[in-house]
Amino acid sequence: MKKAQNYFQSKGETLYLLKSKEAEQYMRDAANTDYVSCYRKIGSEGLFQTLVECSKQQQLGFEIETLLEFDTDEFLKGKTAFIGVISVNDDQEKDFVAFMLNRNLGITLLGHVTKGEFRVDGKSYGFVQDYA
Repeated sequence: MKKAQNYFQSKGETLYLLKSKEAEQYMRDAANTDYVSCYRKIGSEGLFQTLVECSKQQQLGFEIETLLEFDTDEFLKGKTAFIGVISVNDDQEKDFVAFMLNRNLGITLLGHVTKGEFRVDGKSYGFVQDYA
């Protein structure tokens, strides 16, 4: 078993948001499982800053889509009901999604990890080195 990190591991990982306290508790308790590569609680500065922090260690980026029920600024920088970000690789994804859905633990598809650029709704927000 490997320990989930608080940073993205590699390009191509799929990103999910956690919504429920039960899902967060599972992630905390199961940090040593092979279900996830990265788990990080969304900080007080919001989702965007949390994603930036997850990207820095390996000099990676992300491409995400905001949710229609939120204003883009509110979604990226404000307080939402989402409490954590998860990344999973191709080998983990099927088992992770099945596990979460079978237990009714709230997850929402967010996007994926990229080579180094930060993109939101198709718009560039710069590169990881711009946020050093």
